[in-house]
Amino acid sequence: HRFRESESGVPILKRAQLLGQISQTMTCLAVAGTHGKTTTSAILAHLLYKSDVKVTAFCGGILEEYNTNYLCSGTDVMVVEADEFDRSFMQLSPDVAGITAMDADHLDIYGDVATFEQTFHDFAALLENKTLIVNEQVIIDGIKVGLKQGKYQAINIVIAGGAYHFDLRVDKAVYKGFCLQLPGKHNLSNALLALAMAIEYGVAIEALKLALVTFKGVERRFTRYVNLRSTPLKV
Repeated sequence: HRFRESESGVPILKRAQLLGQISQTMTCLAVAGTHGKTTTSAILAHLLYKSDVKVTAFCGGILEEYNTNYLCSGTDVMVVEADEFDRSFMQLSPDVAGITAMDADHLDIYGDVATFEQTFHDFAALLENKTLIVNEQVIIDGIKVGLKQGKYQAINIVIAGGAYHFDLRVDKAVYKGFCLQLPGKHNLSNALLALAMAIEYGVAIEALKLALVTFKGVERRFTRYVNLRSTPLKV
């Protein structure tokens, strides 16, 4: 039975409004983008959880390892998908945010591409004097991450045993021996954004290296049923 507010005294809120209220109670790490935000937020949640950060995560897909879209080891940090649909992400109060992509979508809501893109700029403005991290292809000012350019780069990429092996460059420093067990360069970009957000929050890089290799993925997004091992291939 769905009680009306006047009968129960309990306010009825849209999900976006409730997440916005929760985001004000913790350090909020928000992942936005037309595509990639579910996988990226899942990787980020896993990285923090495995690194013993007290995190509450609201993901948009079922994490393979945990069989849930909700992780909770505490309430210091909130990880959430910042959904652009109906301008939902404007309800959030992010402290660190990432943007994976800004390809036009939901034009039934926005009307045209310019209005859609302006809303992403409005979301970015929420991060004034805070930390905004963006994929190298996103035309918004922020800390850049990518496979070709940016403060955070994946370099020396090799595919072996169905996994990406790479070194992480942060400015001029290089951290060797990272591994991602997901196929596709888009997933490598997603992982790089998640790593950057976790590092900017303050998680130790060595802890993140150990956590990333154990990430199993999100249901229905390249769910792995058979692992075909191959010889190393330079990308």
